[in-house]
Amino acid sequence: MFCLVTYILAQLISYEFILCCTCYDKLSVDKNLRYHGLIQAFSRTNHIFNKVKSFGNIVCFRDLEQATKDAIKLFGDENSLNIILERSYADYMHGFVDKETGKSIKGFESICRELVDRFPDPANIQLDADKRHFVELFGEYLKSLNILRNFDEFASFVSPISDRLLQDMRSAYVDFREYKPSSNNDDRVPSVDFSDIEFQIDLLKTDEINLDYILALILEKAKESEDIEALKREVRRIIRSGMGVRPKEGLIMDFINETDLSKLCRVEDILSAFYTFAKAEKEKEIHALIEAESLRDNSKGFIERAIDKGYVEYAGDEVDRMMPALSRRAGVRQRKKGKCIG
Repeated sequence: MFCLVTYILAQLISYEFILCCTCYDKLSVDKNLRYHGLIQAFSRTNHIFNKVKSFGNIVCFRDLEQATKDAIKLFGDENSLNIILERSYADYMHGFVDKETGKSIKGFESICRELVDRFPDPANIQLDADKRHFVELFGEYLKSLNILRNFDEFASFVSPISDRLLQDMRSAYVDFREYKPSSNNDDRVPSVDFSDIEFQIDLLKTDEINLDYILALILEKAKESEDIEALKREVRRIIRSGMGVRPKEGLIMDFINETDLSKLCRVEDILSAFYTFAKAEKEKEIHALIEAESLRDNSKGFIERAIDKGYVEYAGDEVDRMMPALSRRAGVRQRKKGKCIG
């Protein structure tokens, strides 16, 4: 109803005023739209926002299939229907042949089965060719999943990939994305080059697990078992399956090691305990940095603001004012500055 009212308002007032928002992703239509009106309404909702919103969702209460095709032929290339219009749920699920290129496109079911059959243990993929194939295949999985989520039928689909295995696959996918080719003999760094592969990180973030969820899980698992090492292994697996909480892995592990979880009864208790612990750890790290680099007293506020923003503000002279007195000869001061803010 909201979408329909919004559309009617757009008709009465202005498409530009109401429907120009790029993140607007759904439109319900109960009107026999034709030609310009149809293209105008559909294109606003269909506006690309990012990789997650690569198209809109048009819910039609009238049969507008032929009207849509006629409008596309009138305002565009009549041979482009196969490019402009999305395919059916069955095609995306079971696969199809692209009429334009003649290329066979894998279905989502086939992608899932291949991932399970070929990569039952994603953390231990050995061959470079397998690593590359896994990255490409899991990228296809993420893209297909993003499309299929727009179909109501997908709600009943039972994936052959278990939740645990999917976490391991997500973790391996992010690991391969973060690794870079190295000339040393570090066995942890694969020799395969992924520079020509586009990692679907935006799509990966749509299922991002937040910190509060992980803390609630820690409390739940701690009540079920007193095996702290098993708890840490489970939590580490979940942390590494996402992007947002990965940098906090060390902090979360320290919290588990230094906290008596048996004394925490409610989710609110563990949230309060963690954020108190994190604040204390931040203060310790800031003081350690100031002492190690001999920074001036006014540097604490600057560092705290940089942490809150997520980046260092180079404008102005704040960075220079917090630096210790050093010679500018031979780039001594500049190297010290780069070390501190790097």
